[in-house]
Amino acid sequence: MQPPNLFTYAPNELSQDAMLMWLAAWAKEEYKDLDPALHNLGRSFITALIHKKYPEASPQFEHIKITPQWKKFDVLIEVDSQWVILIEDKTGSKEHNGQLDRYKELIEKHFGNWKQVLIYLKSGNESRIYRLAAEAKGFSVVYRSELLTWLPPIDDIHNDILRDFVNHLTLLEERTQSWQNSKDFPTDWKAAEGLLMAIEERLHDRLTTERTVDMEWNYVPNMQGGFLGLWYGFTPTRPKVYLQLEYSTPAGIGKLDLTIRVSISPDEDYEKLNSVILTIAQGAQKEGIVLERSKRPSRSASSARIARLQISPAPDGQVNLLLYIDEWLERVERILDQLQGEIGVI
Repeated sequence: MQPPNLFTYAPNELSQDAMLMWLAAWAKEEYKDLDPALHNLGRSFITALIHKKYPEASPQFEHIKITPQWKKFDVLIEVDSQWVILIEDKTGSKEHNGQLDRYKELIEKHFGNWKQVLIYLKSGNESRIYRLAAEAKGFSVVYRSELLTWLPPIDDIHNDILRDFVNHLTLLEERTQSWQNSKDFPTDWKAAEGLLMAIEERLHDRLTTERTVDMEWNYVPNMQGGFLGLWYGFTPTRPKVYLQLEYSTPAGIGKLDLTIRVSISPDEDYEKLNSVILTIAQGAQKEGIVLERSKRPSRSASSARIARLQISPAPDGQVNLLLYIDEWLERVERILDQLQGEIGVI
């Protein structure tokens, strides 16, 4: 039986901020003899952060200053009056309100002559679009899986705080990857997030940039308890047609729907839109796929579901859940591609 874990009861970003600063503080020279293992780990942790931007750097650790919430930064670490490390630390939330741009400007203003290391650290799961956005703004991204490679195995840890942190991250990673152990749709939402992350990477590798440029997965709230959605395939014409996977757990059972949606505006030709709905449904039927057609959308809506298909669990003998789902996506993609000549909006 696992003992109670501190981070089960303190999962927020401030708790993780404190953990990262605590670990970095052990790099200070005065703690060398107090706990040599933690002292060395603290130094290797700071070095790993610096190496994200300066892979050949060799900090001497003659001076270390750690400041929490400096100008609303999560973590600021100054090393040897030469390197400044900014960590924007995220657990479940995402970047918002131009945080990264604002923080980068402040670092350049106050540490213009220093070697700057901007870190976007995320221990939770998120869509790749956020990683790309952080990298485009000059931040090096550290995800949970990489952070775990910087930390020792649980069996080699003698400190209770560090053991709890590593165990907490390890369990999150195991839950996220657990979808790989079953052919059924997961009932654990962390596992479902892991599945959507894998689908997202596969689609990115398989499809053109035009199809994936706006691809994202996220939680979508609704009156039925919400779902995890992954959408992609935006087209440049109006109305914009895209595919959306919707994962939910009604009655505690994993359920996956594939929907065809359009992005609309109040001035759309709704008769033309109805024609699109009918044409897609008829095209799918010719390919042996029965779509549940949707009703005419409200004129106040920003998007509308054209049709829905519930993806049934993989049949016996089908063990690769990722490939199974991707086969369904490819079938519907082919239908939409074939219909481009019949309707000029896809």
